Amino acid sequence: MERKASAALALALVAAVVVSYLPALGAGYVWNDHTYLTENPTLDGLDGLARIWADPRANEQYYPLVFTTFWVEKRLWGLHPFGYHLVNVLLHAAGALLLWRLLRRLALPGAFLAAAAFALHPMAVESVAWVTERKNTLSMVLSLLAAHAWLSYREAAAAKREAAAARKKPKRAAAAEPRLRRPGALLALSLAAFTLALFAKTTASVLPAALLVLVWWREGRLGVGDVRPLVPLFAVGAGLAWHTAWLEKTMVRAEGQEWAHGIWDRVVLAGQTTSFYAGKLVWPEGLAFIYRRWTVDATVPAQWLPTLGWLAALAAAFVLARRGLRGPLAALLLFGGVLFPAMGFFNVYAMRYSWVADHFAYQAVAVGCAALVCGAATLLAKAPAPAARVA
Repeated sequence: MERKASAALALALVAAVVVSYLPALGAGYVWNDHTYLTENPTLDGLDGLARIWADPRANEQYYPLVFTTFWVEKRLWGLHPFGYHLVNVLLHAAGALLLWRLLRRLALPGAFLAAAAFALHPMAVESVAWVTERKNTLSMVLSLLAAHAWLSYREAAAAKREAAAARKKPKRAAAAEPRLRRPGALLALSLAAFTLALFAKTTASVLPAALLVLVWWREGRLGVGDVRPLVPLFAVGAGLAWHTAWLEKTMVRAEGQEWAHGIWDRVVLAGQTTSFYAGKLVWPEGLAFIYRRWTVDATVPAQWLPTLGWLAALAAAFVLARRGLRGPLAALLLFGGVLFPAMGFFNVYAMRYSWVADHFAYQAVAVGCAALVCGAATLLAKAPAPAARVA
C-alpha cells in the first residue's frame, strides 16, 4: 500500500513538473546556446566527440558530459530545441524525485513537500528552461545519485561491522553478499557518480563537504573514519574545480576591472549575494535573467550588514548546536556551502553583467527548500494537534 502511494506521488510530481514547464518545451535558444549547441563544431562526428573529452579548450568550459549529451541528442533530433528542453525538464523532475528519496532516507518530515517545492520553485526555471544549463540539471541528478550511493556505503559498512562483531567469520558473510551491496563497490559507485557530476558542472565539488555536514548533523560528531572514505572525492573535486577556475580566468577571460576587488570586498559581496538568494528563495518576486550589478565597496559600513547578519546567525546556530539542536547550523552550513562557488570569491565570466543569477543558486534552492520545509515540519510535529492540522 505504501509503495503504491509513493508511486502515485512520484507520478504526480513528474506530471506537475512537465505541466509547469510546458512553455519551455515550446521555447527556442537564448544567450550562449549557439556556442554550446547550435554552432558548436565539436558536436559533429566522432572527431568532435573525441575533442570534447580530450581537449579542455575545445569548448567554453570543460564539461564533457554535458557536451556528450548534446552530441548524442544531435544525432537523435538534430537541432530542434524541443528534445533538448524536454531532457532538461525530465532531468529536473528526476532531481526532485532523488531529493525526495534522500530526505526520506534521512527520516526528515515533510520530505515530499520539500521536493515538490524545489521542483516547482520559480528560481529553478532559469536552469531548466535554458538549454545551456543542462550543466545544472545533469549535475544535480548525478550528485544526488552519488549521495545515495555514499549513504548506502555507510549502511553497508555499518552492517559489516555488526556482522563481524556478531560472527567470528566476517569473510564468509562478506562473500555471500551481492557484489553491488559491498561497501567497496558502493563507495566506488559514489566516486564514479560524483566524477560524472563534476564533468557536468564542477560546482558539484562541494558535495563531499556537504556529506560530512550530514554525518555531523545525524551523529553529533565527526571522526577520521568518516573523513577517510571521502578523501578521493575531495581530491577529484578540488582538482577539477581548480581546472574550471583556471579555464574561467585564462580562456573565458574572467579577469580585468570588473573583478578588481580585494579580499574584504569579496567578503562583503559574499554576504550580499547569499542574502539575495535567501530572499528570492523565500519570496521569489522580481526574478530576472540578468539582475542589476551593484557596486561593492567594503569601506561603506552599511554594506557589511548582510555579512554580519550571516555571521550572527551562524553564531546563534552554533550555540543551539552546543545544546543539541544541530539542525539550524547544518542548514546554514549546507546552504552557504553549495552557494560558496557563486559568492564572488572566484571570477566567473557571467559576473561581468551581474553578481547574481538564478542558475548560480540551483543547488541552493534544493537545500533551502529542504531546510525550510523539513524544519517547519519538525517544529509542527511538536505543536498542538489543531495548529498542526491547520498548517
